[in-house]
Amino acid sequence: MTEKNIEALLTVKPAQLPVYQDVILPSFIPLREDGLEKRMKEITEFNFLDSDLLICGYPKSGNHWTQEIIELIINQKAELTQTVLPDLVLELCDIDNLQNMTMARRTLHTHLPLRFLMSNKRLDKIKIVVILRNPKDVCVSFYNHSKKDVFLKDFDIPWTDFFDKWTRNELPYGSWYRHVTEFEKAKKNGLDITFLHYEDLITQPQSTIKKLAEFLGIGCTSDLVTNIIKTTSFENMKQNKKELSKIFDPEGKGIIFRKGQVGDWKNWFTDAQNEVFDKQYKAEMNHSDLEFKFS
Repeated sequence: MTEKNIEALLTVKPAQLPVYQDVILPSFIPLREDGLEKRMKEITEFNFLDSDLLICGYPKSGNHWTQEIIELIINQKAELTQTVLPDLVLELCDIDNLQNMTMARRTLHTHLPLRFLMSNKRLDKIKIVVILRNPKDVCVSFYNHSKKDVFLKDFDIPWTDFFDKWTRNELPYGSWYRHVTEFEKAKKNGLDITFLHYEDLITQPQSTIKKLAEFLGIGCTSDLVTNIIKTTSFENMKQNKKELSKIFDPEGKGIIFRKGQVGDWKNWFTDAQNEVFDKQYKAEMNHSDLEFKFS
């Protein structure tokens, strides 16, 4: 993405949020007005290459952090990339540029629900990394992000209102529960998916990154993994990726990389909210084998 394109994004005015198949989406320029159906068609017809890697996850699950880690594994060096993430996001990028991008291995990215991608005939040819994070922290992080994101103008709302919208599945990108369980089902049905837990990247990064490299089919020495961990530490990422935050928030105040903690939800949830959340989680995840660490 050129400096001119970044400057153009920084001047984007808030717009009505598009809705696709009952799912609210950010007002990214390609999704506005008549562009929505066109972009979804482009995504379903996108020519994934066998070497492509698709990184998927509900917003604020650690997607951007994982993207950087994977780039370093692929490049076999612990230096942050210069690629600006919007160049690689299916719902935000210039599709033609992405299709023609000359990279040894493209690492593409989306927050879209899997059902929006399933009609793509090349989806079963690629590897898919799905980022999972405990939903209580996701909810809190998404709230803080949405208050500043120019593409989510309708969600600069009080915490209590945001929490209520979570419980009613009325947030951008739809239900978190449906989002993660669709990928779980697809993995069982044969898609080449690995699940990467945000909390594992924090508490056991060495073994988690090694497992990720194995899934990618790439050798990774212990020294390289150690250097990748240092380079992609949360504070380092927050400092070095300020330009990425500015795309969504002109002030660039940590909108992409905020705290990076496990258990921050305890600073936000009331006892009553926690009870409501736990009840819904139990009902929605009753038939799921996915497990999450909440602290």
